[in-house]
Amino acid sequence: MSEVDLSIESNVLNVQHDRGLFSRLVFSILIFVVAGVGAGAFIFLSPFGQVSFNMRVESSSGGYSQLFFADTDNTFIEERSEKELVVKGDNFLRFAVNPIRRTLGDQLRWDPLNKPSDMTLSEMYVQAGFSRISVPFESIQPSIGMSGLIASDQGVDFAVETNDSQALIQFKLQDLYRDHVRNVIITALLFGLVVSASVFVAKQVSSQRSVIENQDIKEPRTPWWVNSLMVVLLAGVALMLLWVFQMQ
Repeated sequence: MSEVDLSIESNVLNVQHDRGLFSRLVFSILIFVVAGVGAGAFIFLSPFGQVSFNMRVESSSGGYSQLFFADTDNTFIEERSEKELVVKGDNFLRFAVNPIRRTLGDQLRWDPLNKPSDMTLSEMYVQAGFSRISVPFESIQPSIGMSGLIASDQGVDFAVETNDSQALIQFKLQDLYRDHVRNVIITALLFGLVVSASVFVAKQVSSQRSVIENQDIKEPRTPWWVNSLMVVLLAGVALMLLWVFQMQ
């Protein structure tokens, strides 16, 4: 009779074990989603998630410098621009790249200064997270009220001749921004995967230790390949999402 009771109790424990395994898997997937989304949101809102078009210039006069963003139609409007203060001497100009404000495009127009001045551009690059991509000076095409660029030891020298000087810049900024977004998503998903897998394994170990310590009839240990399978499934979900985003 006791053997029958033990068999029934063992079956009950096996059912509880399967349910516990399923609940831990569901909880781990939930952790994966929350951790991934949270990490992605944090990165985007932090300085590491910001993208900017940066210039280092020296000017003989103060004023304002403005960068316009447009698509392939070369339609430049005030609403799609960023403005930076320029003082006499050295300046670091940071123009924010933001698709919400529509300051994103492959066609750029730079108005170096709103008054005549002699200027030197020593550095021009795009900062995207930890990536720093140089923009060649050759991509600048003086258009209105601006002299030609003359190479110097510091970079390139030019003269702003009117109050409305303009230069065109062609740069694949949209492709670079998409790559940046994809890298942020990959980082967030990998973080979520590591956290969820760690939580799943920790709960598995804790559950098995609890059963062994508190019950006379031991719950069957989960085979190592089951734990490995769960981790592989989580990794498969992450890789599938990465593949979908990469195909966009």
